[in-house]
Amino acid sequence: DVIPYNKYLTQRFDCHINVEYCHSISAIKYLFGYISKGCDQATVEVQAGPTSEQDWTGTAQASNEVLEYQTKRYVSVAEGCWRLRKNEIAERKPAVFRMNVHLPEQQTVYYNPDDYNIEDFEHKVNMKEFKQKMDKAKKTPLTEYFANQKKVNSTIGTDETEEERKKREENTLLFRDMPDRYTWDAKKKCWKERKRGIDGELQIGRVYTVHPTEIERYSLRLLLNHVKGKESFEDLRTVDNKICPTFHAAAIALNLVKNDKIWIECMNEANDTQTNINLLRRL
Repeated sequence: DVIPYNKYLTQRFDCHINVEYCHSISAIKYLFGYISKGCDQATVEVQAGPTSEQDWTGTAQASNEVLEYQTKRYVSVAEGCWRLRKNEIAERKPAVFRMNVHLPEQQTVYYNPDDYNIEDFEHKVNMKEFKQKMDKAKKTPLTEYFANQKKVNSTIGTDETEEERKKREENTLLFRDMPDRYTWDAKKKCWKERKRGIDGELQIGRVYTVHPTEIERYSLRLLLNHVKGKESFEDLRTVDNKICPTFHAAAIALNLVKNDKIWIECMNEANDTQTNINLLRRL
């Protein structure tokens, strides 16, 4: 058998070092399995001691597999001291902020059941206060991203100073880059500028994946990942001062996705001209 090795490492450390090529997602699972699998465990076999001399002669005893094999937790002295001092066991760095993508007026809204009488479903608070709560509940990182970019673009004009222009260009961001310069206040539902600046604690944004079968939401995600400084959903659909009817049409206009027109025409032509059912089924 040929054992994988590296000639340089063998000569450098004067010993054999096994070299493996990790090329799949299993490498990540193997790497992080040690810090996420929990405490060490051991299988313990429990046996009852002899009750009389006759037991040593080989008399059969009743076997209870449930009692014989039990999973126990083993904590060493070093680990016990570490946990008693409440030291950190694992660390995740940098922090990851998950960013949801939703179509207009299709975001998830949470209600407080204390605001309603369950029996007749009447509001306990006045309508003005209820409307304020509803408007706040509608706010998401995406909707507030548009509000933030609108505020950033408000300085555009003839009176804009060089300092304001430079600051505006720095804060004209993609949706996924918002955590680089801002933090999300979950209580007030708004983006706040980082107090420690971009050189402080690092946080990266990760936009939720969307399956291509969800055409509109998939196109919306593409636009958010490639177009900066948009102030609303409608502004995001605007290409060359023309408002596209859908996000998919806007993505096609920006060459982010291909148009399916050629394949639709091919299917229509085949439907009109082909008479062989087997050929039609292959399409």
